[in-house]
Amino acid sequence: CASVCTYANYMKIYDVIIIGGGQAGLSSARYIQKLGLDFLILEKEKQLGGSWAKHYESLKLFSPDVYSSLPDLEFPKVISSYPTKNETVTYLKDYASYFKFPVETEIQVVGISKVNQIFELKSDNNQNFFAKSIVLATGTFGFPYLPNIKGLETFNGQGLHSSEYQSPTAFKNQKITVVGGGNSAVQIAYELSKVAKVSIAIKSKISFVPQKIFGKDIHFWLKWSGLDHSKFLKDKSPPVLDTGIYRKHIKSKAIDVKPMFDEVVPEGVRWNKTNIVEEVDTLLFATGFSFQFPMLSNFEILNKQGKILHKQGIATEVAGLYFNGYPNLNNFSSGTIRGAAVGPSLWISHLSNYLKTNF
Repeated sequence: CASVCTYANYMKIYDVIIIGGGQAGLSSARYIQKLGLDFLILEKEKQLGGSWAKHYESLKLFSPDVYSSLPDLEFPKVISSYPTKNETVTYLKDYASYFKFPVETEIQVVGISKVNQIFELKSDNNQNFFAKSIVLATGTFGFPYLPNIKGLETFNGQGLHSSEYQSPTAFKNQKITVVGGGNSAVQIAYELSKVAKVSIAIKSKISFVPQKIFGKDIHFWLKWSGLDHSKFLKDKSPPVLDTGIYRKHIKSKAIDVKPMFDEVVPEGVRWNKTNIVEEVDTLLFATGFSFQFPMLSNFEILNKQGKILHKQGIATEVAGLYFNGYPNLNNFSSGTIRGAAVGPSLWISHLSNYLKTNF
C-alpha cells in the first residue's frame, strides 16, 4: 500500500484509465466494468466515437450491423445492413450512455510517467490523473502515413491524406491520382470518379474479394471458419470488399489503374522508365496510418520495425499497460469494431491478476 497511499493523500488513483473513447476504449470499458474496477475513460474530442466523426461522409462499415456489435449491446439494425459513419457514432455514444461509463472529454493525454507502480497522466490542459494501470485505445487515425516520394515537396497541386478527405464536392473536374489499393483508396476513387478524372497508383495488383459468397456476407464465413480472429491473416493486407461495382467500374476505364509513379514533379507525377509525365491537380494518399505514442516517449513501446511490443495486447516492456483496437495487433480483425469487441478477452484476466498482486 505504501506507494498507493502516498499518492492517495492528495489525488484519486483509478484502478484503470482508458485513453480513447472510440470502439476499442468502450469495449475495454465494458470488460473492466464487469470486474467491478474503478476506471475512467479519457477522450480528446468533444464527443465519444473516436475518429468516426472525422471520416469521409460516404463511409460505411465493411462489416454488416450483425457483426459490428460491442459486448452486451447489439448494433441496431440499419436500412442498408452496412452502418454509415453517423450511425456508428450514434451507436458508440449510446453504448457509453447505456452502461453509464465514467468519461471525461476534451482531455488529451500528452505525457505519461510512472513512479512506484503508479502511472501519472498529464493532459494538454494541465490536469493530472493517476492510475494503477492503463489501457491504450487511441487508434492510429491521428498519425497518417505518407510515403517518402521523391519531389513531393515540389508539387504545385493539392496533396492530402485520405484522413483529410470529406466529399467529392471540392474536386469537380479535377485530375486526381489516388495512391493506394486498399478499401478506402478504391472507395474514394470510385466516388471521385463521378465528378473528376481519376487514376489509382498502386505497387501491386488490387486484390478484390466478393462482399457476399453463396448469399452470405464474407464476415459470416470469416467467423464460421475462425479466420477472423486467427493469427493466420494477421499481417496480410486486407483485400477490397466488392459487391461488383468497384471491379466493374475499373474494368470500364472509369478509373484508370496505373503502376506506382517514381517521383512527383511540380505539374504532376512521372514514371522514370518511360519518362512519361502526367499532369495532376490533386494527389490523395490512401496509404494508411502509423503507430505512434508520443505521450509514452519515456517508455519502450515500439520495436525497430515500428510494431507494438506486446503479447496478446499486454505490453511486454511496461507492467500495467494494455492495448486494444490497433490494426493487426492480435489478428486480422484487431483494428475493426468486431476485433475491438473481443480484444480485451485476451488480457482482462491478466489485468485483474496484476491489480490483485501489486496493489
